[in-house]
Amino acid sequence: MLNVFLSWYDGQNNSAANAFFELLKKQGFVVNHSPFSPHSGLHDKRWVNWYAHGLSEAIEQAEIFIAVITPACNGSTWMLEEFETAYSKFSKTAKPALYFIRFDSVEQPVHYPEHYLATSNRLSSNPEEAVQTLIHSSS
Repeated sequence: MLNVFLSWYDGQNNSAANAFFELLKKQGFVVNHSPFSPHSGLHDKRWVNWYAHGLSEAIEQAEIFIAVITPACNGSTWMLEEFETAYSKFSKTAKPALYFIRFDSVEQPVHYPEHYLATSNRLSSNPEEAVQTLIHSSS
């Protein structure tokens, strides 16, 4: 199955984002994600070289990039950098496929350049529907 990169800020703390993550894995997607925030209380060793090597390697391996927008992510500079890296690669090679999913009940403006979202496919905020869309688009 396809390799997916989830760009999220503390997505593990959002029940819908977690459900989406688990459904992707259950359907056989290989799922990678942003390092856990230092504020989460989890020590994520990927921070040591995330911007120097880890991020570019993760995006290089990804066939699908998904920006997971939750209330906690507003203003996340690392999500912006992850989106920039994916968008830059997409602009040159048409891969990874760009998607975003919103798990914020009231859609607040996000701090991404408008062309990032305009070039990305929006997924349903229903985790099951979103995963089905990805399955059908990859067949």
